[in-house]
Amino acid sequence: MTVIEGIQNEESIFEYIDNHIKKNGTLSKDFNLDDYLANDEEKDLALGALDGLSYFHTKIDSSSKSTRFLKSLFKDLNMDNVSLKAQKLEAYFNRNKIEKALNNIDIVLKYIDDNREKIDVNALYKFAANTMILGKNIEAVKIAISLFSLINIEDDEKIKEVIQKFAICDEFTLFCTFVLKKLDGANEILFRLAKRTTGWGKIYLVSNIKPENEVIKEWLLTEGCYNDISNSYLALYVAKTIDLPTILMRKKFSVEEFIGLNEIMEGLLDEDVLKGISYYPNYNFIFDRYLDLFERMANLMYFYNIPIKIYEYLLKRNSMEDLLIKKSIIDIFENRKTFIILKDAIHSGFREDFKLAVEVLNFDSRIKLQNDVMDEFTANPMANYFCLEYFFHNNKYKKQAISILKQSVNLEEHYSDPKPLVNHNDEYANNLTQIIQILKYYPFECEEFIIAGLKCESMSARISAINTIMEWLMVSKLEVKDLDVKLQDALYELQKKEVIKDYRIKLNHLLNIDEDLTKYKNPKIVHVKGKAKINLYIDDDGIDEYFEPQIISRGKDYFSSNMVLSCVKNDNEYIGFVQGSEFLSEYKVKVKLGRDDLIEDLECDCPYEGYCKHEYATILYLRDKFNKSIDI
Repeated sequence: MTVIEGIQNEESIFEYIDNHIKKNGTLSKDFNLDDYLANDEEKDLALGALDGLSYFHTKIDSSSKSTRFLKSLFKDLNMDNVSLKAQKLEAYFNRNKIEKALNNIDIVLKYIDDNREKIDVNALYKFAANTMILGKNIEAVKIAISLFSLINIEDDEKIKEVIQKFAICDEFTLFCTFVLKKLDGANEILFRLAKRTTGWGKIYLVSNIKPENEVIKEWLLTEGCYNDISNSYLALYVAKTIDLPTILMRKKFSVEEFIGLNEIMEGLLDEDVLKGISYYPNYNFIFDRYLDLFERMANLMYFYNIPIKIYEYLLKRNSMEDLLIKKSIIDIFENRKTFIILKDAIHSGFREDFKLAVEVLNFDSRIKLQNDVMDEFTANPMANYFCLEYFFHNNKYKKQAISILKQSVNLEEHYSDPKPLVNHNDEYANNLTQIIQILKYYPFECEEFIIAGLKCESMSARISAINTIMEWLMVSKLEVKDLDVKLQDALYELQKKEVIKDYRIKLNHLLNIDEDLTKYKNPKIVHVKGKAKINLYIDDDGIDEYFEPQIISRGKDYFSSNMVLSCVKNDNEYIGFVQGSEFLSEYKVKVKLGRDDLIEDLECDCPYEGYCKHEYATILYLRDKFNKSIDI
C-alpha cells in the first residue's frame, strides 16, 4: 500500500477499523475511535452521534469558510498534486476541529458534479482512494468516502469492500450509504450490513432498505426497528415499508413478530424525536388491531408499557373511537389475567418486570396490589426506588415507605468529596440519583437524600441534587436561607469543593456568590463503564435481572432452537459456541467462575453492549446440561 507523501506510516483509520472486524463481519465490542476523535467532548458521544443529531434535527448550515476551501482544493486537482491536496485536506480539519464534513458535503459534491469537464476524474479517484484508505482524520475520510458517490466503482471490488467495511462503523455509515445505494444490488448490500450494526449505522442502513422480498420484509418486522439509539428513528419508516395496517390484519403472529411489533409501536408512540403514529389518519385502527393482538399474546410484563403509551397519546383526544380505545385499555388492565401477570411480576425477582408492574399500577390505581409492592420494596428499598412515587400517591403507605427507605441505608458512610466521575457501575450512586429525581416533584421530602446527593462523588447524583433544590425553591417561592440548616451547609460545602464548571456556576447562582470562572477548565471526566457484576450461581433465577426482557426472549428462542452448539470447561470458565443468525457466524461465550463457582463474569464476542442473547442461551444450556429445571 502506497503511503501518501508527507504522512507518517502509522495505522490509518481504515486499518484501525479493519483490524477490529471479527470473522462474523461485525466490529469487536471494545471498538472505539478515541485515537482519531478531534476532542475530549466528542469521546463522550456514541459513534456517529454528532452527524446523526445534525442530520435528523439541527440541520446545521454549511460553513462558507469550509466550502471555499474545499472548492479550491478540487478546482485544480491533478495527478501531480494528489498527495499535496490530501495533506491539505487533513491539515485543514486538524486545524478547524469544529468543522464537519456533513455540513458541507452536498455543496462540495454539487460543485464537483457541475465542473466535471474541468476536473481530472483519475486524479479525483486517486485522491479519494488514498485519503479514504490512508487517512487519519475522521472528517477528511468522510469527504473521501462521499466522493465515490460521483465515481463509477462498479468494477472496483477492492474499493467496494473498503467502503462496506467503513459502513459497519457507525461514524462513517451515513457517508458510505451515499455511495452504496447507487451500486448494482444495493438493497442486498445494505440489508447485509444492517444486520451487522446496532447504532446510528443501523438507522441509516435500514432507512434505505426496500422490501424486495418476503425475507427482508419479515426481518424488518422482527429486527428492523430495534437499535441502540432510539426506536423512533426507524419506527415510521419500517411501519410504512412493511405496510403496518395490513400486517396487523394477520391472524397468526410468532413470538418474534410480536416482539418486533412492540418495538415498532414503541417507536411510533415516541414522537419526541420524529413524527410517528400521527402520520396515520387511521391511528385508531392500528391501536385497535394491536390491542386485540396484545390480549392474545401478551403474557409478559415486558409488553405492558405499550398500552400505557397508547392511552397517554389519546389522553387529549375524545372522539368516540378514541374513547372506545381508552376504555378497552382500562378493561385490559383491570381483567383477571392482567392482575395475575402483575402479581407474578411483582414477586418474580426480575427487577425490570417489577418496575413495569409498578408503572402499570401508577397508571391505574384501582388495581389493588399495594401490599404486594410494599413487601418487595421492604426487601430492598434502594434498588426498588421506583416504588416511591407509587407510595407517595397514597398517604396510607407514604410514611411507611419513607421510614423503610431511611432505615435501609447509612447515607453518611457514602459521603465523599466531589469527583469528575460518571460511574455507570456504582449501584448506590445510580439508585440515589433516581431517588433524588423522584423527590424533585415532592418538595422537602427526604432531605437527607438530597444532602447525600450533594456529598456524592458521582456527578449524576450531585447535579440531580442541585436541580432538585432549585425546583423546590422555585415551586415554593422560598430562598436558600429558608432551607434546613444542614441542607444549606451541604450546599456551601459543595460550592467550595465542586470541580465541574457548570455545576459551580449553578451553585454560585443559587447561593448568590460572585466568582470569576472564565478561565476555569474542567478536569478530564472519567467514565466507568461495563456490565454489572453478577455473582450468582448458574441455576439462580436472579440472573434474569441482568438481561433485558427482549434479550431473555431471544435467548430462550436460541436455546430451544439448539443454537448453542457446544460448551466446554476450561479451568475456571465455561466456553460456549453459539451459532449466529448468519450461516458462517459463530459467537464465543465465556462464563467465568469465581469463588464457590459463582459467576464472576460473562463475555461474548458479539457487538451487543450489555448482556446478550448468546450469553443467556449459554446459561440455559448449562442449566439443562446439569439437569436444572428450565421454564421455556
